[in-house]
Amino acid sequence: MSREVSHKYGTAYQVFHRALDECEINLSRELLTRSHKALESTNRSLKLKNEEIFEVTQAITHDLRKPLASLKAMISLLGKGGLGALTAPQQEAVDTASEANDYMMNLVGDLLEAARLETGRKLMDLQETLLRPLVARVRRRFRYQVEESAIGIEVENLPETAWCDEAALEKVFMNLIGNAIAYIGDNKKVIRIGGSVDGEFVHVTVADTGIGIPESSLPRVFEKFHRGENAAGTRGTGLGLGIVKAIVEAHGGEISVESLVGKGTTVSFTLPLRNRPTRNSYRANPTAPAGSIGI
Repeated sequence: MSREVSHKYGTAYQVFHRALDECEINLSRELLTRSHKALESTNRSLKLKNEEIFEVTQAITHDLRKPLASLKAMISLLGKGGLGALTAPQQEAVDTASEANDYMMNLVGDLLEAARLETGRKLMDLQETLLRPLVARVRRRFRYQVEESAIGIEVENLPETAWCDEAALEKVFMNLIGNAIAYIGDNKKVIRIGGSVDGEFVHVTVADTGIGIPESSLPRVFEKFHRGENAAGTRGTGLGLGIVKAIVEAHGGEISVESLVGKGTTVSFTLPLRNRPTRNSYRANPTAPAGSIGI
């Protein structure tokens, strides 16, 4: 009798635990389903909000460009003496107005570029890209600033190719070299561009001997409109590094910054060496040709 009762209780115990396990599994499934639906709803809301932000940004930048272009034409006319000869103070005022207008036009362009990157509206054409001719082209664009400031630009051990969008990578180098020139300081003025191949990735560095970035500013260096505490007096929109980061990450790469005040700054980033799947952070454009993605 005792063995039968023990057997029955043993069976009941097993049934109870099986039922408990099933309840836990069903509860976990229900929680996962709810969490998944909540995430989908949040993603849809974020997507709609991003679309709204882009549309507003596009409308604002469109409305700003025309008056800024008209203002630029008028400033240029004044600067060339089209409305009469200018005194030295008047010429200085016109030059200042021209610089401010250029700043605003660059800011408008950078805002729209950042919005395109964040909402997946920028189309990239991925292909094998020769890095050295691209860097040489960017160097030529800065030749006057480099000569005027007596800055040396050295290119060493730069890998031959990377799998990327050539125009987007050109923007990366334009921003990084432009920043290095702007913040070069008065020390030994050298910008070094180099890199290496590490497995499936190309590693690229852009290092300068400039004024450096304060340690307190480094965690926010890629944030919109953030500029280092020691950047006062140097022109810039504060959007360049954020755009660079978005482009690099859209290729499936990573980017980092190391800096010491008074010593200089090194920006390092990676790009795929050859064709490979990119991260899902940026949606693909369904109308894009093969080898292209939307970022």
